[in-house]
Amino acid sequence: MKAALEKLMLVEDDADIRTVASMSLEMVGGLQVRACESGAVAITTVKEFAPQLILLDVMMPGMSGPEVLRTLRQDPETFAIPVVFMTAKVQAEEIQALKQLGALDVIAKPFDPMTLSDQVKAIWERTRRQTEKGMGKPQQGILQPAGKLARFMVFTLRDDKFLRRALVSLKELADQRNTVVGIGQSLVLAMGAKVVGLRTFPEYAGKGFDVPSMPYALWVWLQGDDEGELLHRGRRLADELAPTFQCERSVHGFTHAEGRDLTGYVDGTENPTGEKGRAVGILDGAGETLDGSSFVAVQQWVHDFDRFDDLSQSEQDNSIGRKKSNNEEIDDAPASAHVKKTAQEQFSPPAFILRRSMPWSEGDEGGLMFIAFGRSFDAFDTQMRSMVGLDDGIPDALFRFTRPITGAYFWCPPMMGDRLDLQLLGI
Repeated sequence: MKAALEKLMLVEDDADIRTVASMSLEMVGGLQVRACESGAVAITTVKEFAPQLILLDVMMPGMSGPEVLRTLRQDPETFAIPVVFMTAKVQAEEIQALKQLGALDVIAKPFDPMTLSDQVKAIWERTRRQTEKGMGKPQQGILQPAGKLARFMVFTLRDDKFLRRALVSLKELADQRNTVVGIGQSLVLAMGAKVVGLRTFPEYAGKGFDVPSMPYALWVWLQGDDEGELLHRGRRLADELAPTFQCERSVHGFTHAEGRDLTGYVDGTENPTGEKGRAVGILDGAGETLDGSSFVAVQQWVHDFDRFDDLSQSEQDNSIGRKKSNNEEIDDAPASAHVKKTAQEQFSPPAFILRRSMPWSEGDEGGLMFIAFGRSFDAFDTQMRSMVGLDDGIPDALFRFTRPITGAYFWCPPMMGDRLDLQLLGI
């Protein structure tokens, strides 16, 4: 992040406010300003102007401020530009909702022209200092390429007598690179805390199948390339957290055939990567204790391999919506095809998620450990509703041969330095 703020784009549909704000930012703040009268104009000129920050009105005709932000986040060339909203709606829950969308902060209207530039620069400087201090860093395992193997562990809270001590131990055990930790709603409530956006996984029912909810207090994803090392890391973790937490499930994950599901199909074909993956999966501008964190949906799916094998190759391909032979999408696939039920761009707003799923097996059983990170659970909820067929009555063809047996939501706290940042929980 550049040290000094010099170049800013202002997006405001009210001509008088736009003039006053521009003069304030230029004459008082000494900033170079490009003023846009609408969201559409901003979208068409933002790449050419290349602002360091965008000051964005919320309520505008045609394209609202949140719609402009979502559009910016969908383009690899603009998704990282910081945004500050301006609005007269400044109730605490309204401000938090805007920050959840990815804004750095919110400036209240009406504003003081003599101090507007100071407010903007203060937000910029605060964010820069947080970045330099290592605050707001995501857990690296969310974004980095995972190892070939994994161990997925879920814990229930059994005895809260030494809960704080157990969480301090968790901070030390969760190394920066090869461990991802998710906190469940029950654990947050046990600490007397609140994480805005965290909630319990919903139950769904479709035509002949159920999507269960199985909440847990804690989720840990151990990454590595050595099964023995993962085994012992998992044992040490469970021992350190006992008796406060009890491990209820430990599942072995692995890569298969260069990123394919156990059905043989490529998994996560259109998954965002690099900086776009971060923009989709990691919170920014949500406040010091939330920046760098993420929300994750976790489901364990069990495949019925006999039923899948009974399908013809054409039926298998049409169930997925892609050809197994070359991974090409089938244009005339049925409406129940998985790729059609979950096409991220078809939803309004687009339902982008960062998937980090892996196959799993135990004995003769196997399937997919579905893992989806996001800035909220909204995109996952949208896709899950579509898969169940709640809106159009057409369930995803996947349910012909695979079913989820678990479902849970977690909040993945950010890092401070090389340790988990659990300030939000009072640790």
